[in-house]
Amino acid sequence: MSKPIVDDNFSLWPERKDTLEDTFVHATEKQINYIEILRHDLGMSLPARNAHIMTAIGKSFKGDVWALSKAEASRVINKFKEWKEQAK
Repeated sequence: MSKPIVDDNFSLWPERKDTLEDTFVHATEKQINYIEILRHDLGMSLPARNAHIMTAIGKSFKGDVWALSKAEASRVINKFKEWKEQAK
């Protein structure tokens, strides 16, 4: 009988000392999709979206929403949601 390649006895594994944290800095697909949903709900064109994103993040924006950081995407989402609420 051959020895198993994977050690399934987890009790013998060393205790993990560090906690896992999310270090991914770019906007998530969910955030990008939500920005696009809000853009459609607000009736924005792509150039208008880009201009509003530049205003929301406070810096130059080249039109690539995938280049946004998570924090920037959150600011854009919050601003778009605010405008959507005001439009009601």
